[in-house]
Amino acid sequence: MGVNCSATSNPTFGNGSTKGDNNITNSTYGIFCQNNSTPMIGNNSPLNGGYNNLENTNYNVYNISSNSVYAENNWWDTTKTNYFKIAGESYVIYSPYLTSSVVIPNPPLMKAAVNLYTSQGSSTPLLSQLNQVNQLIAANNLVQARSICMNMITNYPDSSFSYNALNLLKGIYPAAETDTVKNIYQSLFNNTTKKDLYAMAGLILADVDTANKLSHINDVINSYGQDSVVELALFDKFVYYHFEKGDNQNALAVLTNLDNMFSLSPEDVEAHIILGDTAYYHLELAKKPAFQTAAQIPTVYKLFDNYPNPFNPSTIIEYQIPVNGMVTIKVFDVLGREIRTLVNDYKTAGNYSISFDASRLASGIYFYQLRSGNYISTKKMLLIK
Repeated sequence: MGVNCSATSNPTFGNGSTKGDNNITNSTYGIFCQNNSTPMIGNNSPLNGGYNNLENTNYNVYNISSNSVYAENNWWDTTKTNYFKIAGESYVIYSPYLTSSVVIPNPPLMKAAVNLYTSQGSSTPLLSQLNQVNQLIAANNLVQARSICMNMITNYPDSSFSYNALNLLKGIYPAAETDTVKNIYQSLFNNTTKKDLYAMAGLILADVDTANKLSHINDVINSYGQDSVVELALFDKFVYYHFEKGDNQNALAVLTNLDNMFSLSPEDVEAHIILGDTAYYHLELAKKPAFQTAAQIPTVYKLFDNYPNPFNPSTIIEYQIPVNGMVTIKVFDVLGREIRTLVNDYKTAGNYSISFDASRLASGIYFYQLRSGNYISTKKMLLIK
């Protein structure tokens, strides 16, 4: 990995109006992004640099963080077979991008595989709001930027884009208002509804209130028990003991907990690698346990609007089911002919998303339909090439 961003990290590549001028070369992943991290590699405002070179990488950006990575105005070595690798609701916003200085290449970058996709952005309203936040920050309109972030966090706590807003919030208050920032994150963490977003507020609070860091991390662990977000809290605790305190005895004790609860998860493997355990260098990462609190289990069936829409060539379809059962999702053309079956499986109650790749289909209107139990819902999407 050229740069490994994990556990709510939010690094900037470039400082203020200064260009990044970083060279990231000869790595499998140029930027590896996981667990609600939001690296700001570059955008169109003067805020976050850009003008970085990523060359001779298998994947320019590997984003499994379910967040947006802002990466405009960078050189991606497009003469070679470099790709993005993206999962879930993740985006890499990379256009415009450079060939040498300001020349924009054509055609755009290719996607990594049929079930992964790249995006130059989206018509998704929340993503548009995030872009507006960055523009407001660049214009030094911090009050309105904070307002939009808080609106997203308060009204859309289950959206991946709200994690971006949660990360951005701490950076758009003056240094003199640190106590205000602490109170905001503490209030979010104290929310009686247990959601991962509020747990992440507790971990960010630990970074802001460094004098009480360990106490805040332990609060998250104690409050969220076996939920998957505790993996991040344990990793933060491991980092605290190992790097900040030089206390390897307690760091190893935390690692034992990671091994027991989240064996071979990304943070578990990373902690072993930090300690120099070479047996973990090339392991395949296990999928995170699908823990869900009662508050996270849906109470109704729902098929959501796909995004982006219109799309080319891939789009994401999300749905939720309140009880275990068979689920089918099929795609039809305007004549009612079945084009593809995306899902035909038994699913447990929960929230799901699936990518639909239409690279082999002609432009036009298509319909996707969810069937589960007695529930049927059909929605329209538009493919434009």
